[in-house]
Amino acid sequence: MVILYIFLLALQVLSLILAIRRKSKRYWVSLFILEAVSAVLAWRLGVWFDGLPGYGFMPGLSYFAETLFSYGAAILYGVLLVGSAVAGIVLHYTKK
Repeated sequence: MVILYIFLLALQVLSLILAIRRKSKRYWVSLFILEAVSAVLAWRLGVWFDGLPGYGFMPGLSYFAETLFSYGAAILYGVLLVGSAVAGIVLHYTKK
């Protein structure tokens, strides 16, 4: 799961760089969709891990730790969503 969260984070950063460089509405929409899907996916995985007993898939982590890690990733993705929305609004108004 850690690799999935790192991959999604790297994909979001690359999409943000592309959206800032290209300044096209298509890139911003795809960035917002990617960030929203990532946040919901991490949140749902956290809810799923919450009800499981014992040790999880990540080496050395229990399901409780995986739950906290998933919720932390969801919060991080939500912060990135808000940050990219603010960046998009600022770039839109400074472009005019």
